[in-house]
Amino acid sequence: MTNSQALEIAICLDQNYIEPARTLIESMRSHHAPGLLRVWLFHEGLSAVQINQFAVQCDGWAEVHEVEVDVDLEQYFGGNDGWLPYQNRSVLFRILLPGRLRAIGLQRVLYVDCDVLCVGSLRPVARFDLNGSILGAVQDEFTPKLSSNGGIPGADVSEDAAYFNSGVLLIDIEQWDALDVEGRALSYLKSVRGRQRFYDQDALNIACDGRWLPLDRSLNTMVTDPFESHLEIALESTRLVHFVGPHKPWDSSYFSGNRRTMYNLYRNAWKARELNS
Repeated sequence: MTNSQALEIAICLDQNYIEPARTLIESMRSHHAPGLLRVWLFHEGLSAVQINQFAVQCDGWAEVHEVEVDVDLEQYFGGNDGWLPYQNRSVLFRILLPGRLRAIGLQRVLYVDCDVLCVGSLRPVARFDLNGSILGAVQDEFTPKLSSNGGIPGADVSEDAAYFNSGVLLIDIEQWDALDVEGRALSYLKSVRGRQRFYDQDALNIACDGRWLPLDRSLNTMVTDPFESHLEIALESTRLVHFVGPHKPWDSSYFSGNRRTMYNLYRNAWKARELNS
């Protein structure tokens, strides 16, 4: 795969997710040769010094590009954030990123959450045929149907339809733009302001209803404590491990075990290299 054919990887973050984003990138670096990936950072408020830290980390391995998000998103958030109190404004960046990348001339991108680790090659993603769909995603492990967990607030969709997790999205940028996913997703969020549930995830499931394809679960293996034994089984065939839920492996309160050990291997790798440079 030449540099011009590199798989485009998009990551959204703010000041709170710099270290998790760098750990995600380090895990990708461990499983891909130089030139196979190109990294796009969609951020709010990162300094030039912080952006340069990503560039230095990826030097000789992958190009790093940054796009600062300067959009008023407060109108899409309400007071009722009881479901996901650990989320912030950056969860909506993934709704905006395809439009920004289309303006640059890209046609396809793999979006990956910061609470994910790469434990295998992502090259099969480059060959996956979306066949005219807006995106490819994995059905959510804990909210498998649109009707699960009380259903999507204000939704006018088939409740029996499958519901995808938005932590890993393979996006056809042209289809996204043609079907105005950004506009419809943001319009939905504004209509339910103050009674949102899963923010961008609900909004994207509505905007892409009937127009997404299921990806293999290895591309978004969702794990959450306390199911520690599940990780060993999952790692036998997975490529991306997604630490869903409010408890994250970079938190000091995260329980000890295989998951934390695995996460720290990647986090310590980039920190050690930076310290020795």
